[in-house]
Amino acid sequence: MTAGQVILVFASVVIVAVTYLFGPLLSPEKRNPEHAAATTAAKSDFDFEAFKTEELKKLPAGESEKYAQLQKELEAASDKKIKLNEIAALLESNNQNILASFSRKEIAALENSDTVWSSAAKQLYVNAYTTDNQPLTQYVLSQAIACYEKALELNPENTDVKINLAVACLEGQSEPMKGVMLLREITDKDPDNITANLILGKYGIVSGQFDKAVQRLQKVLSVDSLNVDAYLYLAEAYEGMGDKAKAIEALEKCKTVVQDSGFSNEISGYIEKLKNS
Repeated sequence: MTAGQVILVFASVVIVAVTYLFGPLLSPEKRNPEHAAATTAAKSDFDFEAFKTEELKKLPAGESEKYAQLQKELEAASDKKIKLNEIAALLESNNQNILASFSRKEIAALENSDTVWSSAAKQLYVNAYTTDNQPLTQYVLSQAIACYEKALELNPENTDVKINLAVACLEGQSEPMKGVMLLREITDKDPDNITANLILGKYGIVSGQFDKAVQRLQKVLSVDSLNVDAYLYLAEAYEGMGDKAKAIEALEKCKTVVQDSGFSNEISGYIEKLKNS
């Protein structure tokens, strides 16, 4: 991680400006065909049922009995959504959030509405990053993508779902161009869409396409001149291009937008490093 990336992380923590949707994306060293192929294999080979069996063994005895009883009631229930909600709540109360997300996915399949599919997808996406098990993370991300695709099938004009699906595809690593194309669809119809342009700007940085990143981020700032994230990403894009002067200029402008002494001091320290490097 570069010093510029440290500032980006620091900024997102201090001012809470970057949503979870602007998460890790891909590091440049991972963006290659071999890594994508390995990721795809990890998703297809991952044995989720075996993982589920092991996780359920971690439930306390009393909770394990409740879970078993709810599963029996689920089989006989006329309204399975009620029991699935109870199962999900039990799992969540025992910090089994990944398993709970899959119960939410089952509910979405029963209700089959774009809002419920989207909600299930968001939970899967967030919980994918609660583990250090990379094959599991990739598998859960693939399920989040499937849920977002269901939501988009039911409501093709839902921009929020399209953005969320795009980010999940970028994170999933095997279909980054699908994510890019979804975002471009949005900006083709709505050139001023801040969220889509901001994500494309960040993607440009992590994929080393700094000139394209600059264009996207400048577009954001033409619409919202107070967008802190755009200034920070713009500084990193300029640094990637070797233009320290413009990187410093972007950081100085960012300082004027954020009225936070700790944040300003952090940026000032990095500006000095840029000047002396």
